[in-house]
Amino acid sequence: MLDLLESLQAALQTRYAIERELGHGGMAVVYRARDLRHDRTVALKVLQPSFSARLGAERFLREIRVVARLQHPHLLPLFDSGDAGGLLYYVMPCIDEGSLRDLLDREGRLEPAKALRLVREVADALAYAHRQGVIHRDIKPENILLEEGHAIVADFGVARAVSAAAEPGLTGAGVLAGTPAYMSPEQADEDAPLDGRSDLYSLGCVLYEILAGHPPFTAVSSIAQIARRLTEPAPTLSAAGVSAPAALQDLLDRLLARHRAERVASAAELAVQVADLERRLAPGAGALPEPASGRLATMAVLPFVNLSADPDNEYFSDGMTEELITALGRVEGLRVVSRASAFTFKGKDVDVREVGQRLNVGAVLEGSVRRAGDRIRVSAQLVSSSDGYQLWSDSYDRKLADVFALQEELTQAIVRSLPLAAARPRPRVLVRPSTTTTEAYTLYLRGRFEALKRSIPALVAAIGYFEQAVERDPGYALAHAGLAECWLLRGFEEFGDVAPLEAMPRGRAAARRALELDPGLAEGHGWSGVASLLFDWDWAAAEGSFRRAVELRPDYSLAHAWYAVFLMARGRHDEAIARSQLAAELDPLALTIRGVVGQCYHYGHRYDEALACHRATLEVDPTNMRALLWSSRTFRALGRPADALPAIEQAIAHWGRVPGLLSELGTVLAVLGRPAEAEAIVGELRGMEGRRYVSPFFAAAIHGALAMEEECRRGFARVEEARSGMIPFLGDPAFDSYRQSEWFQDLLRRTGVG
Repeated sequence: MLDLLESLQAALQTRYAIERELGHGGMAVVYRARDLRHDRTVALKVLQPSFSARLGAERFLREIRVVARLQHPHLLPLFDSGDAGGLLYYVMPCIDEGSLRDLLDREGRLEPAKALRLVREVADALAYAHRQGVIHRDIKPENILLEEGHAIVADFGVARAVSAAAEPGLTGAGVLAGTPAYMSPEQADEDAPLDGRSDLYSLGCVLYEILAGHPPFTAVSSIAQIARRLTEPAPTLSAAGVSAPAALQDLLDRLLARHRAERVASAAELAVQVADLERRLAPGAGALPEPASGRLATMAVLPFVNLSADPDNEYFSDGMTEELITALGRVEGLRVVSRASAFTFKGKDVDVREVGQRLNVGAVLEGSVRRAGDRIRVSAQLVSSSDGYQLWSDSYDRKLADVFALQEELTQAIVRSLPLAAARPRPRVLVRPSTTTTEAYTLYLRGRFEALKRSIPALVAAIGYFEQAVERDPGYALAHAGLAECWLLRGFEEFGDVAPLEAMPRGRAAARRALELDPGLAEGHGWSGVASLLFDWDWAAAEGSFRRAVELRPDYSLAHAWYAVFLMARGRHDEAIARSQLAAELDPLALTIRGVVGQCYHYGHRYDEALACHRATLEVDPTNMRALLWSSRTFRALGRPADALPAIEQAIAHWGRVPGLLSELGTVLAVLGRPAEAEAIVGELRGMEGRRYVSPFFAAAIHGALAMEEECRRGFARVEEARSGMIPFLGDPAFDSYRQSEWFQDLLRRTGVG
């Protein structure tokens, strides 16, 4: 060590003044040093001379440059790297607070709440790095530093560079890119390809140690440690004498699964699941601990009442409500109920205590908007849902041109009245105007008001408003995202009215334009994912877009729901159900999202649970089209077509003879042994083709139920040619009867579904 230090000091004397050793391991030594050029304290890490000689400077430094590009709040940045007289080194900030290892040595086990927060922060950092194609390979307590109590992941450099730069056989010569107590099973195989799930296994080992006081697999030697994880199931926390909630043990089981296909799918997904677990385990079932004032940091924003003389200004009061929900959702430590659930109370005289109970929130914001010409008046009050007492209220009179400043002032006042305002620093700016053109903004709000109705006429009207908004401000990213939403929904045959080849490219182009203008726009990523799923059939791109959307906005329930639909279509049923349930927790009263949960159960062949979801929806809305449609489909899958018939007939009685409902009716009639009536439905569908777009999928589905294989085959050829959004969903159990047909297998291969 002394020779190493002397050699290093001699080589770097003009750049760094080395003060003392901080620690060393089998691969490297870390020194505290002074960066002479920038007058700052740094940590200088140098590889042992034997490793430096084996790796070679050129390859090692090339890989280190990849790591140097990583920039994330929970990643330790790389300041410098180089070759000092044959010694390979790199330089990082010096974190005086120490590592997670130091904390565990001082305190032993940590409380679950603190453990989960640290794991979530590490998972967030890993998700970012994995998106850049970088796997850590050596997650352990020593490489998780603490800065003001927050996790900072260090040392991407050595493990990354050793693995990528090493000559063949180097790992077999004694260089292990990992630490045996935390290595994933696949790391023991030199030839096994690694992906991000290897890091998740290591992070699972860390979480286990934080809670249990020791790693999950202990042994007298490194070889024995590795052998145990290859041959034994991971121990439970109870085996270590630790009492833990079942949900926490379940998370550990999925992180420490021997086969990576059984683990949590990605670091991004892990971050979402840990955040959800934190909410579920926190006091008050998702609230912050209750302070002396009795106020909770969970809230709902009820639809602001339109008090304008013109009832047409309702779009403006609804838009103001949605903007406040979005802005408040940016506050760390504050859980805000999503729009759909909050808007179930629109126009209803409901006591705030009932709202709080149904939405599980501690406070409710109510308000009104009065617009007259270029003036707006907003009144708002925050009420405790536990006792109905007013916590805060105020009124604001402003010009319409100052609407964003008004929203910012209002939002900041609300945050100051909540308990987290004193405990946590709030963002300086919560309202982020996406346009400077007031006219474009009001047109956008009109478009949102129509788009959220989800009917075909409303989507047509919304497109008109969004197009006008874009004309006023071509750089209005949210308006482009609104266009993407409307065109993609109109091009999806399940409830759309325009041929996919006409509508989907417009929607895809609008989503791409939104992201060109604002790469951090969650809505742009979400609708880009929908285009990739329904039209491009590009599964990797779709999943990447959905993941990015929920990373940017973890409370974006609609993106979670579409991600669940993607997972459902790809046959990843457990993940789909979990993701849909998370969406439902974020938006507990949203019937559309509850329907997605039911669909995920259906595709997973969990029919009783699917029917329970649909029944719950129909109890609230007895004419809900999608609940009736999917009830019929699920009854068919259960072999109960007689129960399916009244459900689909009820849907048609209320919603009319629209193609999607007629297709299900024809299919039910075919299964019931009424072929003439089923073929009559096919004729009715074909008769509609001159008046509107009718997907060839609808007739093909009926022909499949009639066992008319040749007609079915020709129909699906037309479905493929039409770039139908129904193609990704050929995993529906309804197609099980001809799944083994050669033509169907060819279809699955050509489209990439199979």
